[in-house]
Amino acid sequence: MSAVWEEAKAKGDIGESLFKLRFPNAKDVSNLREYQLIDVDFILGEHLIEVKYDSVIHRTGNMFVEDYTTIFNGNVHDGWYRITGADTLCYIDAEDDSAHFISMDTLRSYIEKRKPARATCRPNNGNTIVGWLVPIARIPHKTIKL
Repeated sequence: MSAVWEEAKAKGDIGESLFKLRFPNAKDVSNLREYQLIDVDFILGEHLIEVKYDSVIHRTGNMFVEDYTTIFNGNVHDGWYRITGADTLCYIDAEDDSAHFISMDTLRSYIEKRKPARATCRPNNGNTIVGWLVPIARIPHKTIKL
């Protein structure tokens, strides 16, 4: 695994740890292969939850919703938006530890109807990540402090 992937995983682990502290009764399924395949991190009551941890949303007001990644060798991999089986997204702002809970149905509907701006991220490993910039203020959601 690349150093960039390891760094991204470590940042994601911070978000998942914050979620666990706030919701100790949530079942952590992030290390179970069957849930990794559908990009689900936790089960809380009846909800399947995907946790994302973002260090720039506090500056931009936008979530980065990953559509796909093109690996340096040309292979294309679906991003979390395409594969998640979660019904709820928990999008955590790294600056103030606020957690935005968004229905995946609501997010999908927003993206399909509004066609938000596309964005491209090119980490130093030669990969290209493509997604959408979705203004958090325009999506119905609930925000809590972790």
